[in-house]
Amino acid sequence: MKHSFLLGLLLHTSLSWGRTLNSRSIINNANNQTFDFIVVGCGAAGLTVSARLSEDEDVSVLCLEAGELDQGEDQIQFPYYIGLQPPNFYVWGMHSVPQNQLNGEGRYVPVGRGVGGGTLINGLIWNRGNQDGYNAWNELGNDGWGWDDLLPYFKKSETYTPKIYNTSTLIEPHLQNSSVHGDSGPMHVSYPEYYWPQSDNYFEALLELDIPLSAEPNEGLEAGGYFVPLNIHPDEQIRWDARKGYYDPNANRTNFNVQVNSQVTKILFEDNEAEELRAHAVEYSAGRDEPVQTVFARQEVILAAGGLFSPKLLELSGIAAIEQSLTSDVTPNITNNAKRNSLNRELALGRQNLAELLHFLRSARSPTLETRTLDLHAPAQPDYLPSNYENETTLQNGYLAQLVSTINDLNQSYTPIFENLNDNAGGLHLALMRPLSRGTTHITSDDPFRVPAIDPRWLSHPFDFDTLILGLQLNQRILHTAPIQVLQPSYPDLDEDASEDQMAELIRNHVGTQFHYSGTAAMLPLSLGGVVSDELIVYGTQNLRVVDTSILPIVPGAHTQAVAFGVAEKAADIIKGQRVHPDTETDDDDDDDDDSEGGEDSGSLRLSIPAMTQTLVLTGMLGLWMLSSTVL
Repeated sequence: MKHSFLLGLLLHTSLSWGRTLNSRSIINNANNQTFDFIVVGCGAAGLTVSARLSEDEDVSVLCLEAGELDQGEDQIQFPYYIGLQPPNFYVWGMHSVPQNQLNGEGRYVPVGRGVGGGTLINGLIWNRGNQDGYNAWNELGNDGWGWDDLLPYFKKSETYTPKIYNTSTLIEPHLQNSSVHGDSGPMHVSYPEYYWPQSDNYFEALLELDIPLSAEPNEGLEAGGYFVPLNIHPDEQIRWDARKGYYDPNANRTNFNVQVNSQVTKILFEDNEAEELRAHAVEYSAGRDEPVQTVFARQEVILAAGGLFSPKLLELSGIAAIEQSLTSDVTPNITNNAKRNSLNRELALGRQNLAELLHFLRSARSPTLETRTLDLHAPAQPDYLPSNYENETTLQNGYLAQLVSTINDLNQSYTPIFENLNDNAGGLHLALMRPLSRGTTHITSDDPFRVPAIDPRWLSHPFDFDTLILGLQLNQRILHTAPIQVLQPSYPDLDEDASEDQMAELIRNHVGTQFHYSGTAAMLPLSLGGVVSDELIVYGTQNLRVVDTSILPIVPGAHTQAVAFGVAEKAADIIKGQRVHPDTETDDDDDDDDDSEGGEDSGSLRLSIPAMTQTLVLTGMLGLWMLSSTVL
């Protein structure tokens, strides 16, 4: 049945959608040319910023992309292929270093590659997380980055169509809050046109456990069970990636240029005595054995290469962590002691509270779910931190500030801490929404084509283990409800007497990344170990910005796609407000070429247990249902 339905879907969309495969704005050689803005990486953030900046006809924009322009392959277009391996040329297939808590094994760490970046291959989930997660950004010293500040940009990025077809009778689409959605943005957000009738069984199971349902997960209060919006076209039912939203409609602009197969290898700074460095060019190449070329920036260089590649490029360009400047062959221009991966956050949970919560989850019902809170505390726990924190006061201060903020957030009864994602094939996946372990990503040499050493340090804090065990136990409770028990074939089950140690071993063997790489160039004050200011300028530079998920100071407890678009929309407005206009420019640059024709939570953890993904009857085709639980 699955394949027959998809065949009809494929035939329909194949006839009704034509991909723009070539356009004027794809250029072949930007070598030695000059543009007002150079954007590095043409994924969600890079295309958003490029498209918005090029709305001004007086500026020229070049977006450099290491990957290719996709050719409309089925694996890209159709949601049917989610979870299957996409074509290799659209993926950076990397691996983490061996992980101590995962029995010494590494994990596959894929990153999208191509015009559209991760939006070409991701799982389409479009949610924003909780308001408090964003308000914490403000509280950490980032003025103008709270929920109310970002909501207009979330709306600006999307055209939301609440077109739920034969949906559950338990969640009514008309209850959705249209005031928190956009109706004219570049990204289509909607729902699949078919859901299995058994969808209600999942929601009935949640109600049996007194878990509330929500019609609107994107108003900043997402606890409970809900249908997950997806970035698909409401009529065509195809993936609506960043290329479709931000590039294709603007491809004929004479001032919006994209160059593919161009991996940026270094940012070049002017050689002068200025207190702050000025980025004036970037080097790029098509490969290790290909020539290195240079393109010049009149106003700014903007990094949008993603949570793993933006920090890599900063380090290759001499903006390095203290310990990194001592171990690589790169001569540092700026030694920034904040360069670290803040994908995960530290917390301490009293064992007495954990025991109470375990008892709570094992009880027959949970009437206090909506109001239960934790008594959390934040002692210094250096054993759980990366080694570079030991002697760095700013990193310790930043860690403590983030820790206090996270604790305050988790103490709110409406703050989810883990996610139970019911996918389109009957799998129930657990995702840790507030991971507390910290990791790092660093270059290991001056070779720009060598992948960085990615060390997420998954589960290095015991709180993450405790939380996943609780999530696994809640998952078991869902499977034992009457609405789920009637489904056939039945779900394979864990041993009823499985100990916490056995569950922990199960977690070690099956935990992996949720692909939300973030926090590696955190937007924080310098005194808290920040890398960029609240205007996204890299400290120690005049005109080098980062605009992707690298800058997130605290992961907002969401899949980061919608977050990336919203952040980039705001970044574009910041840049527009500060750009140098031609009539005020003092630079005597004669190399003017205005009309030149010239790609992740490690931040979240997902527990996918193969034995629990064999049932095909629970979920709707292409549909996703989510439980964001406040149990912790």
